[in-house]
Amino acid sequence: MRWCLVFGLLFAVGCSASTPPTVPAWPKASEVVRISVVVSGKVSELPDLDEFELPNEFIPDLLKVLSPPLYSPDPLSKSVDIVGLLRIECRDGRVIHVQLLFSGKGPVLFVFEGVPCIRGGPYNDFTSGKDKYLPEVLTIEGYLRAIQRGNHEETKELMKLLDQSAGR
Repeated sequence: MRWCLVFGLLFAVGCSASTPPTVPAWPKASEVVRISVVVSGKVSELPDLDEFELPNEFIPDLLKVLSPPLYSPDPLSKSVDIVGLLRIECRDGRVIHVQLLFSGKGPVLFVFEGVPCIRGGPYNDFTSGKDKYLPEVLTIEGYLRAIQRGNHEETKELMKLLDQSAGR
């Protein structure tokens, strides 16, 4: 009887020789020396931003927004556009590459060292009484643009929205 149940379960779920890739260890802010950023305006229809270095004061918040990274096969199976590129240099010499992806409203999608990921944790409606969900990656794009312009008030407002969306 047990073998029939196991066979039935395997038949229903399917057998796969491939296992999901392991998500690399996400760096802590204390491990990061610098983050270089490139922003594309393809989705927002704003001008592309040339590479710039993220000021150190913004590193903890940006890392928090993308964590915890969880494997997700979905980002690469959808129609996606690259919104930004991050090059994270760590104290131990590790260099991490992250592609920020847009595919509509939802928690931020990204490719982290070749592994398609989604930001783990809750994805919340952030307004009371309305059905308003945040396209997190476009909010991150706005956040990075505000940093590049030196608009600290806007960065605070956008980080507050990202925190609300993530249930923080």
